[in-house]
Amino acid sequence: MPNRQTHIKVGVLSGCGFAAYRSCEQDLPNMLLETIGGGFGGYVGSRLPDIIEPALWPGHRQFAHSVAAGSSVVYSLYKLLEEWERGCRSRAEYYGNRKNNETINWLQKIWFAFIQILLQIAAGIPGGLGVGYLSHLALDGTTRSGIPFLQ
Repeated sequence: MPNRQTHIKVGVLSGCGFAAYRSCEQDLPNMLLETIGGGFGGYVGSRLPDIIEPALWPGHRQFAHSVAAGSSVVYSLYKLLEEWERGCRSRAEYYGNRKNNETINWLQKIWFAFIQILLQIAAGIPGGLGVGYLSHLALDGTTRSGIPFLQ
């Protein structure tokens, strides 16, 4: 049975990989920031099934550990991910342009750069979250007890 550390390692790696793939057309600094966001999302996503349904007994796997929950995550990623990424990237670009404005002071430049970085990281979080969740289900699915279809 995969333990917490296994779920976290696989979730973070899969979240980073997915975010890197989704951001491969971005310039390198933005791609790296989105990959960091994907790793963070992968960490949280890999923990979510056990946060929702704590492993207090061997048969704890119910709806949050089911094929139906995994399918819902895949559907949500498919429907919402591109719009989220596009929104975060366009806002990050907006703040990147604002920080390059010569009429603002140095404190505003630092603030706009900070917001730009946060938005670029945020672009990678949902994809990492979903893939991290799916990695948890995949690991649990390889165990003897597997995961339920719908429960």
